[in-house]
Amino acid sequence: MPNSNKNLRLTAILFLISPAVLCARDKLPSGSPSEPDNKAVTEAGGGIAVVSRSSASATQATTYSVWPNSVVPAGSYDLHFPVEVGEKFQVTEAGQIVGIRFYKDASNTGAHIGHLWTDSGELLASITFTNESSSGWQSATFAAPVDIQANTTYVASYSSPTGEFAFTTNYFVNSYKSGPITLPSSSQSGGNGVFAGNAGQFPDQTIGDANFWTDIVFSTGSGGGPNPPPPPPTNPPPPTNPPPCKSSYTYPNTDEYPSIPPSCPPPLPANPNPPGSKSQDDGPVHPCMEILYGVRLQSAEISGYTGKHKLNAVLYRGPGCQAQNQADQIFFGQEMPFYGTMIYGFLHFWDEPDTSGTWTIDSFTTKCIDYSKVPDCN
Repeated sequence: MPNSNKNLRLTAILFLISPAVLCARDKLPSGSPSEPDNKAVTEAGGGIAVVSRSSASATQATTYSVWPNSVVPAGSYDLHFPVEVGEKFQVTEAGQIVGIRFYKDASNTGAHIGHLWTDSGELLASITFTNESSSGWQSATFAAPVDIQANTTYVASYSSPTGEFAFTTNYFVNSYKSGPITLPSSSQSGGNGVFAGNAGQFPDQTIGDANFWTDIVFSTGSGGGPNPPPPPPTNPPPPTNPPPCKSSYTYPNTDEYPSIPPSCPPPLPANPNPPGSKSQDDGPVHPCMEILYGVRLQSAEISGYTGKHKLNAVLYRGPGCQAQNQADQIFFGQEMPFYGTMIYGFLHFWDEPDTSGTWTIDSFTTKCIDYSKVPDCN
């Protein structure tokens, strides 16, 4: 995958003609055990501030994190290539960032590296996570704490070498406050959480006010290292999106239309056929996955058949934006202009023979197709 200095675009591989179609995955890993030396407090009007104190020096240090170990994100994505994901944050008083935290499930394997950035993309510190548990919250401490200023936006992120990450949509429609830490809303910060399509690169792209479940360890004083955050005595806020699902199926090398397992229902609009599109009677609509803006879509070039096997790409962007009928009757392998953020993609297949007889598939190759700009969906 080429490296680019342009705006980074997250690259999700969506197999349209392949053995598997990823929808998303239902992840419910267990939380980490509590730490008895810490305590948690709840801030009125905000989230859960996880507080720990150390008396290792005469100057008491108080450390904070946003989420306790008992908070378990409901869903994750697996993109199968390295990505960088994180969150923007501010603090109400000057202090130090002593470490990075993130949530992982058992599929999020490999070496993870935490990063601390300014809002303009200057890398302030990085740390490799060691001794990770198989799932749950992971924490790594910088070799030296990093001073940060009050009411200034910073970015905490981590590299996922496999492309797996916890993911909750619509989280940053509102700001999230935890003690002195604020995760600003997308409207206040120019978009929160953030991602990049290459591990280790500054994450400056946003998608659907998503929470990528990256955290910090913030110290308001000096002396003594932080303890891992404990689970709170209160219930964590529920995730804002329902648990997603994973499903896979195999396309047969015949003229049979494949079907989608009922365990993975898509969030279909009331009327899935925009004006001018082919009717569902021409073939089933195939839900693929929730597609991220800036993603590459993988299509197929088919050889060894008679007839014109075509597709109709119909995309939806949730309430308030009409379904878009992009490039009706597209040949496999032709580039398709897809638009929008948080789109649900549907592919409509049908067979339109130009010779007598039936068509068959005996080979196919894949190519990547870039998404284009976001349209005005007001």
